[in-house]
Amino acid sequence: MGVTIRIDVDDRELVKLINAASGPIKPKIVADGVNYGVWQETGTTKMAARPCATPAIEAVRGGFAQAFAQASAITSALAQGVVEKTAQNVERLWKQNIITKGVVDTGAYLNSVHVVDAGTGAFSVEFESMRE
Repeated sequence: MGVTIRIDVDDRELVKLINAASGPIKPKIVADGVNYGVWQETGTTKMAARPCATPAIEAVRGGFAQAFAQASAITSALAQGVVEKTAQNVERLWKQNIITKGVVDTGAYLNSVHVVDAGTGAFSVEFESMRE
């Protein structure tokens, strides 16, 4: 039985972006492939949290918003490019955080962080939209 993580997401800007794009956008997911990654991120009763994914996401959030704020017309190609670049940046920073924060790792955690296409069934997150 898997662990369910609940994440509250303010996706109002993302929904506006998707609705304004001239064509479909393929979502990307950045995930790890180990069963203990969640415990590294959130901690346990015996181990302090060592967040690596959350800081990576926060680091790219501003650039993601800025890329769309500067666009006069949002095309699906532009939107797809920003989504893919954002996912790659999160992956890179997550891995960098694993290394620089001294997370105890045999290499499995670091090497398991990857970008996948959403809807592949490889990963799922339950979230509650903050849209009104």
